[in-house]
Amino acid sequence: MTTTELIRPAASAPPTFGEMLDETLPLIGVIPVAGPPAVLLAGPWLLLALLLVGYVALMLTVAALLMAAAAVVGALRELVAAPYRLGRDLRGHHPGHVSLGAPATHRVAGELR
Repeated sequence: MTTTELIRPAASAPPTFGEMLDETLPLIGVIPVAGPPAVLLAGPWLLLALLLVGYVALMLTVAALLMAAAAVVGALRELVAAPYRLGRDLRGHHPGHVSLGAPATHRVAGELR
């Protein structure tokens, strides 16, 4: 019967950064032998991105122009309305507020005779 020994004894603490780095460094230089080359995987995604980037840039430009136009129209509206608001505030007249000239009567809760 054969016995197997652990490659590394079971550690109770997590591995340190140095140990993880020592295990990872040999994997960096590995040349993939099996499987498709990276160009066949990344190529279609790159082509799709290059095909769509023009349309996305056009949509973002149109959206920025619309927001800028809305800001300009809003600023012009406020610029034109400012003198009218100032005159209304100085005169003390507010639209929708009707002055009757007589004091308002108040009803008292009670019986009607």
